[in-house]
Amino acid sequence: MNAEPAPNPEDIKGQLPPVNNDPLPDFSVPANPNADIGEQVAAEKALKIVIGKRFNASNSKVIKSSLMSYKEACQLGPEPLREDDPLINTRVRVVEISGTFRVRGRPSRQGVPTSTLTYTKGCVVLRAADGFLLSVSLLKE
Repeated sequence: MNAEPAPNPEDIKGQLPPVNNDPLPDFSVPANPNADIGEQVAAEKALKIVIGKRFNASNSKVIKSSLMSYKEACQLGPEPLREDDPLINTRVRVVEISGTFRVRGRPSRQGVPTSTLTYTKGCVVLRAADGFLLSVSLLKE
């Protein structure tokens, strides 16, 4: 019996094409940090976020859209900001939304009632230069 050996996986690895190791563009910094997506675009994007995959929303409408620094925006919310945060001086659009928001995907078992988390106010923080989502806060008021 003259059987040929099975191919060695180590030999196959050596036949792969070379990998492109060029660095990817840095998406953490927008091309123009002083740009502003504008109030209308920020409001539309914020509504899409709160009405999207994570929440069931009804009667949602934009209350206010403000332009400020990320540091100022974090002072509005419950989470403190570290002084060494690289976004501290970034210009952001803060969009406040009213309505009824329920968290989607809460696990439930048949016959066992589960409470649904319901909120009445949302705050969406977007980077002003490109609309990149930085945070979403929902509040009960």
